Amino acid sequence: MNEAAPVAAPAPAGHPHGLPTRLAARLIRLRHSRGRLFYAIFLALLTGLVLSDPFHVLLGILSFVADRFSTRSSLVQPALVWLIFTLIASLAYAAIWAVTMLLILPFRALPEWIATLVFIGAVLKTHAPGIMDAMPNWAFYLLMGSWALNFALIKSGLAFRPLPGLTRHHRARFSLPLPPDEAYRRLRAHPDRPHWDKGWAEIAEITPGDDSLLNVEVRRRKATYPLWLRYTAEIPGRQFTVMSALTRADLDSADSKHGETVTLTPKGQTSTLVEVHTREPHTLSTLCADPMEDRSTDYWAHAAAQISGQPDGTFTAACFRPAKA
Repeated sequence: MNEAAPVAAPAPAGHPHGLPTRLAARLIRLRHSRGRLFYAIFLALLTGLVLSDPFHVLLGILSFVADRFSTRSSLVQPALVWLIFTLIASLAYAAIWAVTMLLILPFRALPEWIATLVFIGAVLKTHAPGIMDAMPNWAFYLLMGSWALNFALIKSGLAFRPLPGLTRHHRARFSLPLPPDEAYRRLRAHPDRPHWDKGWAEIAEITPGDDSLLNVEVRRRKATYPLWLRYTAEIPGRQFTVMSALTRADLDSADSKHGETVTLTPKGQTSTLVEVHTREPHTLSTLCADPMEDRSTDYWAHAAAQISGQPDGTFTAACFRPAKA
């Protein structure tokens, strides 16, 4: 189960959080994007194998396991070179990953792109050098083609269209320094009170007096769009399930089993443990993004920080800033 960082009580008024606290809060981005690092290290390992002789690497490892330090140096040399290359490449990828996630989020996909291009280049150089000679700018063409395909999928909406037969399950949990009833009020959207997400500018009921179906106008710095919400299985102060869609038609046609179920459990006298179980159809976007970054857990960590008044270092907060008033 994924878990957002525990949330402490808000800082007292007049005592703003210091720089070390804000920097520590930003480190949560590394935890929620560690899939990027694992992917880059895995490709570094494969790249080293491609550039070396996999058979001699395996032979060297087996020889060292069998004979320990009495193994001839010529046998273990290929494996040693492979390990050194993997270590150096992994450290370089880790440095790029940390810098981009902490400081330049728009380039956070750089580590996996560099690792992928280096791996493809190693394969071409070893097994198909003629392709590199015939197309020296292959990396540029590959990048431009991938960017154009990604742009077309996003603009056409195909990137976010549900894929039949593929269901996404996700669990997240976090703590709030509030009793369950108050935590419930802060997490549950309602027309009569401001939402914790400041980007949710206007919340309106479709049927007066019925707050189970809501229309939200979301205003971000980069875009403004409607969001439709349907709340079911509500037990005030204990749980609710919410389904969301960009259009009323998509919301009405969605599977009733899908949505996010939020459960609140008392934790001590004044705290609440919040557990969120997400069940929704996969899309091309989630299939590509989920292995690299845990967006759902980061989103709920963003909610926890906003509600509790703690420093918010999540990449959700940085990428989805509310529009300026």
